[in-house]
Amino acid sequence: MQLPYHLNDFIFAEAAPGSPAVFDFEPSLFHLVRHLELQSPAGWLWYYALDEKHNRIPASLYLNVSNNDTASSVVRSPFGTIECSDDLPPEALYKFLQFVEAACKKRNLVSITLQDAPAAYAPRRSALLWTFLINLGYAATRAEVSACIKVGDKYEDGIHENEEQVLNKSRLAGLSYGTVPAEQLDRVYGFIAACHQLKGYALSMNYEDLRRTVSVFPERFILSCVFDNKQIVSASVAIRINKSILYNFYMDHDAGYNKLSPPLLLMEGMYRYCRDNGIELLDLGTSALGGQPNFGLLAFKLRAGAFPSPKLRFEKTLHS
Repeated sequence: MQLPYHLNDFIFAEAAPGSPAVFDFEPSLFHLVRHLELQSPAGWLWYYALDEKHNRIPASLYLNVSNNDTASSVVRSPFGTIECSDDLPPEALYKFLQFVEAACKKRNLVSITLQDAPAAYAPRRSALLWTFLINLGYAATRAEVSACIKVGDKYEDGIHENEEQVLNKSRLAGLSYGTVPAEQLDRVYGFIAACHQLKGYALSMNYEDLRRTVSVFPERFILSCVFDNKQIVSASVAIRINKSILYNFYMDHDAGYNKLSPPLLLMEGMYRYCRDNGIELLDLGTSALGGQPNFGLLAFKLRAGAFPSPKLRFEKTLHS
């Protein structure tokens, strides 16, 4: 049921994270207070819009000011952004952005950085937010392409014919998909880290930090593997962002199995997991290397049934 929002019903405020609140949307994992504290134990400010008539919060933003003169929506997470109800009037979102900027200026902060989620997560919000940020003088300082799959009935319906043939070949070769419990995080992380190292890449989180996060949110982390008998040949650490979105955080495979392309079987398994658990969107992650597009990886994900979705970072220097 939509709430009959009116502009004169809103007040904008600043508070400490963890203050009592009833949100009019489902906050993502990265905006839960316990996750914010894992990113940084201090320095968080909470800005929100309150609908006084219904005593609900239809817009929210967390900013970290640990660096004293800068405000950032992320410390150690893939994104941090303004979250809001789809029923929030566009003018209220615009005025909320103005309020946040004025509050940061009052604290003598010199800049604001907002790392947004992929547009596919909330298309209406992203369309409005990105437009209003540019209207208010923000610049897009980082652009990446995420690859997302809308979950329907059959995974094969969305993939390229060549990929479907490879998928069938991997099944005939005896490869199989399965999820593993959180207790096997060290095994899955170790496999992915070793594959990355052979390619000259590094993971963004060390094992201990990831283990600590998984221990706080075990139900949010999905560990998936493709096996050749009992040997892992491809693996993923995925995060359930909210009830509707699964985000493929880390993924890699044994290069010795390139001809069978086990990531295809891995993605099919993750797709079926989403379908079976009411998840509407599978985010395969960004395809970038050194701040530039990784065209080979992006093309593979698109052939595997994904569609491109931009993921932008916005920054603004504040002036008195």
